[in-house]
Amino acid sequence: MYKILIVDDEKIIRMGLKTTVDWESMGFEVVAEASNALEALEKYREFFPQVIITDIRMAMGDGFFYLMN
Repeated sequence: MYKILIVDDEKIIRMGLKTTVDWESMGFEVVAEASNALEALEKYREFFPQVIITDIRMAMGDGFFYLMN
């Protein structure tokens, strides 16, 4: 199973991405969610997901800067 981290500052978007897709049937598992780039970096270091679905513009940094460094 591939691990997914969902990153978005809007809770409704995170919930929608998590619940509207049957991830398991495609070989994926949502292992963590984050509401900003700093939290995403912490979750990345904790879970080491293979896939990150991220919003680009968020408070406390963007979806590229922190995850790429």
